[in-house]
Amino acid sequence: MVVYLISKIIPHIIMPLGAVLILMIIQILNKKKKPLFIAIIILWSFSTYAISNCLIKLVEYPWVRVNLEKVKVSDGIVVLSGGGIKEISGKNKIIEWIDPDRFFNAIALFKKGKGKRLFFTGGYDPLKPQSRTEGELYIEEAKKRGVSHLFISTTPRVINTKQEAIELSKSFKLDSDNSANKIILVTSAFHMQRAKKIFEREGFIVIAYPVDFKSSNLSLIKVFSNPYNYIPTAGSLNQSSIAIRELIGRVYYNVWK
Repeated sequence: MVVYLISKIIPHIIMPLGAVLILMIIQILNKKKKPLFIAIIILWSFSTYAISNCLIKLVEYPWVRVNLEKVKVSDGIVVLSGGGIKEISGKNKIIEWIDPDRFFNAIALFKKGKGKRLFFTGGYDPLKPQSRTEGELYIEEAKKRGVSHLFISTTPRVINTKQEAIELSKSFKLDSDNSANKIILVTSAFHMQRAKKIFEREGFIVIAYPVDFKSSNLSLIKVFSNPYNYIPTAGSLNQSSIAIRELIGRVYYNVWK
């Protein structure tokens, strides 16, 4: 639990909003103007579409949208957790979609015969131990859409991509010739670079199927030439934070994992 909390808190301190708040606190304590000016520059810059789009393009590189028909057949389709669905606490147990891209693309792949089985990972929030995992919720939704329970499974509870890869490696058995299992990995484009490497380290042959692209197809010239793209917005700040968090994750796994 301690490690989990640290992994969630530290990135928020480093990301633009956290850095700005720290600088503002320093300014208040020291009564100096420089930290405040730096804070304003950071907050304004990372809240603009011009900057946030560049950052998200960076983490989504080199992935492009894949034609479903051209995807090769695999041993299984793996859908990573990522907050795409949640269960609202209460008597009625209402299910709400947040970002369904990973789920619906995986269902489409399975129905096209691109994988023998459909695997969902059991992502959950340790601070809400009683809640059902994302994988359990996905299984329910998959059954509603005509996928037999015989072809669906989920991992035990996991809190990060490394755990997802480890648990899934236990679910796949090596062939008699000791060859690695080929999987179609479905996750957001910004997360694919790191996820693919982690799964390959666990012995999988990975066919990347990136979804949930957040960057625009506009050229940099068009983005930077539009004056509206320099107006700060909460959406752009959120997108910058997603990109920076992903870059922090890549550094962490490259250095310590």
